[in-house]
Amino acid sequence: MCESIGAFGFKIPCFVRSDGEVVDGHLRLKAAHKLGSAEIPFILCDEWNPAQVKAFRLMVNRSVTGRL
Repeated sequence: MCESIGAFGFKIPCFVRSDGEVVDGHLRLKAAHKLGSAEIPFILCDEWNPAQVKAFRLMVNRSVTGRL
């Protein structure tokens, strides 16, 4: 992930909630910390309820594995 961010920049934002919960982008966030990034792009998703957060995570995981 660090190599990807180094080569292409931080192009895919993290999805977060204002309470600090990371909905998606855990690995990108870890890589950004490792690279010493002071800022990262993010999308705030406070309007999502717990069921929507879970559904989003499942959808993202399925899209990565090709099981749509």
